[in-house]
Amino acid sequence: METLTLDRENNMSILAFDVHGVLDTYSEFRSIAYNAAISKGVSVYIISGSLFNTEMQEELSSYNFYYDKYFSITQEILDYNPDLVTWKDGKPYAPDHIWDKMKSVICEREKVNILFDDSPCYGKYFKDISTTYVEVQNSHWKESGRICKSNIS
Repeated sequence: METLTLDRENNMSILAFDVHGVLDTYSEFRSIAYNAAISKGVSVYIISGSLFNTEMQEELSSYNFYYDKYFSITQEILDYNPDLVTWKDGKPYAPDHIWDKMKSVICEREKVNILFDDSPCYGKYFKDISTTYVEVQNSHWKESGRICKSNIS
């Protein structure tokens, strides 16, 4: 088994985490992020589908989770082209091929070293960039009934 060393000296300076399905499900990731940030000088980013609003700020505060920056897929798409986002029951939707690729776009632009996420839909977009995509498997994804339409040929 290979050991991964997280610190700036090894060019491992940015970890990123998804909120729903990762941080809200596994407290271990909150500990990893906190310890890496405090003891090794690693930056911690959040990359989520949710907008960074009062509700999200309160949710993150409830986890006592340290992070340096927050990035929203929804906001990124709205900034690019607001017409691509539709709202249903208060939730944002965009074409799957755009939504599913957006985390890799953010990671590449922000030079994220590792992203922890529970979506099986995003992984294929990380093949040609330097970010390592770690898919965290949990029962929430399967129970949601969502399928990766962008992965269907």
